[in-house]
Amino acid sequence: MITKSTTRIHAQTTPVMKERFRQRLVSNIQRFIGADHKEIDQRIEELDREWSVERAVEVEAPAMIGIVTALGLLQNK
Repeated sequence: MITKSTTRIHAQTTPVMKERFRQRLVSNIQRFIGADHKEIDQRIEELDREWSVERAVEVEAPAMIGIVTALGLLQNK
C-alpha cells in the first residue's frame, strides 16, 4: 500500500527540520500580520512565480524521461 505523501514526508523528516519549518512558518505569519496590502501582494506574486517554476519542473522531468526513453529505443534498433 502506498502511503500519502504528507504522511511519508512527515515520517521521513527529522525533528530538527520539522522545528526549522515550524519556526519559519511562525516567523512568516508574524511578519505578515501587520503588513500592508502592498507587501502582502508582493509576497503572493513571489509565491506565484515560485510555484510556476515548480510546475514547469514537474512537467519537464517526465517529458525529458519520455524523450530519452524514445531516443534510447530508436537508437537500439
